[in-house]
Amino acid sequence: MADAFAGFKDEAVFLNVDGGVTQIATLGVPPGRYSVAAKLYLGPPGAGRPTNRSAELELRAENDFDRTRATTDETIAFASVALQVVHEFQSNGRIVLTGHFIETGDNQKSVSWMKITATRLDGLQNQPMP
Repeated sequence: MADAFAGFKDEAVFLNVDGGVTQIATLGVPPGRYSVAAKLYLGPPGAGRPTNRSAELELRAENDFDRTRATTDETIAFASVALQVVHEFQSNGRIVLTGHFIETGDNQKSVSWMKITATRLDGLQNQPMP
């Protein structure tokens, strides 16, 4: 039997223009082994340059994480981002979704329609693939 813990945040969260890390969303979970999925929209680009400024998004559960990069511009205004991580929490834990800009600039971008779903499992194996 599996248990699911989920959270959502639909309203926009703007990434820090200065490139500092922005905490976008968090989900608290009880102890256990989890497979965690997150999704979000990045964009649209706002005023400022460069308009094609890339963002790095990260889903973290203690020392385990997934990270990806996405870019939006005048032609492709939104990017859909999915992240996934597995982790075992020994005690109550927090799953954290963060983002920051990679390039310097003053272009604003938001992250919206965030969802995090953590499924608690009886067993879990996580190993490098050949």
